[in-house]
Amino acid sequence: MTHFGRPVIPAKVDFLRLSYSGTPGADPILTLSGSLDNTSATLSGNEFTLYAGSHWRIEASQQILGVSVSDTYYLEIYSVDNAAKIGFDGIMSSSSTIRGRATACAFVLSSDISTSEVYRIQVLADNGDLELSTSNPNDPSGDEEFSYGILKIIELPA
Repeated sequence: MTHFGRPVIPAKVDFLRLSYSGTPGADPILTLSGSLDNTSATLSGNEFTLYAGSHWRIEASQQILGVSVSDTYYLEIYSVDNAAKIGFDGIMSSSSTIRGRATACAFVLSSDISTSEVYRIQVLADNGDLELSTSNPNDPSGDEEFSYGILKIIELPA
């Protein structure tokens, strides 16, 4: 029997939990929890830092907030240092005619980061237009403390 080796991408991956507690106000910032054990990214409060020397792929999928009015809102990866969103927004809508992927994603090149850059995950919405999700099938009691999303941070060699 012959075995062939397959090339494997030299990527490092970390996952963080996205959550939210309380009543969502305007432009809520999602809570990050977990540990970054595999990549060189660091976590401080609800913000994470990426460093130059690597390329980064970031994906944020939220399942904690729903849209309570007939409108469309966006999940964003936000650069705190540059005061601007990056990448592609995740689409959140209560409309049956507007469909999208509720996952925000971005690819950050090492050359885009001088030494380090701080990011957070947030939703752009007006006050009172979001609600905690009630679609958690694992919690029939209606207590949404177990609803959460995932932030995936992938570090690639530069």
